[in-house]
Amino acid sequence: MNYNNKMNYKFAIVDQNDVKNINKELYDYVLQKTLECTKKLSYDVKVYDTIDEAVSDSTGVVVIQSVGNFINSNNFTDLLEDYIQNNTNFFALAFTLDWMPEKGEGWIELHSQMMVINTKVWRDLGCPSYGSWTREIKKVPNYTRSEENFHDKYTPYWIKGAEGEEVRTVIHPGWGFLQAALSNGIKIDNFSEEMRKCRLYIYPEFESNQLYSSIINKDDSLITNFNQKQYLRELE
Repeated sequence: MNYNNKMNYKFAIVDQNDVKNINKELYDYVLQKTLECTKKLSYDVKVYDTIDEAVSDSTGVVVIQSVGNFINSNNFTDLLEDYIQNNTNFFALAFTLDWMPEKGEGWIELHSQMMVINTKVWRDLGCPSYGSWTREIKKVPNYTRSEENFHDKYTPYWIKGAEGEEVRTVIHPGWGFLQAALSNGIKIDNFSEEMRKCRLYIYPEFESNQLYSSIINKDDSLITNFNQKQYLRELE
């Protein structure tokens, strides 16, 4: 790859998990920190409320991050460029979580913390909505997936649509994108280990009040989330 001709991708920061209404002070803090990290990677950065708004307002490839996702290494854009050059017709690069092997119920989640969307393919699929939290029994496309996982049983390297449908209880978000992609036999890759090492998501929607107090007081005894504790250690 010629690194002198790297693309400048659009980065969209969203509040898909409604942190603003959970704890406004925490939202302001994590939004500012997310912006600080992101503006080191691109001159095209915009803030939206939801993933659907971000995708609808974008062309080409857009990197979507929830507030609280901190990309701390410029190597991320190099890795992304390599991926896109090798997968020119991809639809989504994302954190895909296959919950059936882990919990014995549910379907797949396309986690909102970060995803890369090819909006041309999104439009070719009919501009599907992302799909928020729900609990609905419905027919969904069959899929195949890698035998390997990044960790536990629910983090496959990739998933791909297969023939036929099955009835599942759909719970987790991202089902709108997933249904559209998998019903057309599209493969969705999970972020590589190298990409994962470039960023940290601190789950500001989880125990938000305790997290904000921990940040202000630099005291991680109030929180239990591993990523949040890691961020507090970095602050110290």
